[in-house]
Amino acid sequence: MNDLSLWILDLAQNSYDAHAKDVRIFITEDFIENQWMLEIIDDGDGITEEDLPKVFDPFFSKKQKRFGLGLPLFSDLCKECEGLLTLKSSSKKTILQGIMNLQSVNMLDLGKIEETITALICMNPMVELYYEHKTIRKTSLETKVNTFTLDTKEIRKELKELSIQSFVVLSWIKKYIKNGIEELKEGL
Repeated sequence: MNDLSLWILDLAQNSYDAHAKDVRIFITEDFIENQWMLEIIDDGDGITEEDLPKVFDPFFSKKQKRFGLGLPLFSDLCKECEGLLTLKSSSKKTILQGIMNLQSVNMLDLGKIEETITALICMNPMVELYYEHKTIRKTSLETKVNTFTLDTKEIRKELKELSIQSFVVLSWIKKYIKNGIEELKEGL
């Protein structure tokens, strides 16, 4: 995959496959520590203790129609970028955390995260999605933290009778995310 947003799409889909009703995606770009971090937290079925050590094996999958290559390949990408991937799971909570060095020659661009988040909302309209993107940088005077968030629970409150899957709403969400990320980047 050519950018991180495609990895996020693939990894977040695991949450939906596990029947999650609430998915949280956190991205932190820490320019002080030169660290990029992704966290995906869900309330899905979880991974059994027996299966947890196997999920990084590219030949292990419980999926019937697809292969389970996302986790092992993303783990390899994290390692190639001088980082690591961790996964913790219980019966109703899974936490995936990937960390990479922003300065690594293998580091990928984020890509079109607005399309990824919009696609996740469109494909899984009954699932609540919270997305937070944070940048941390140091200026000559202070440490500056900028944060962008999108929460489908809050959007649904405003929609009333309009579907979150409607073209108008999805177009607005995509533009809202794109503008929010551009504002974060301008702060750099």
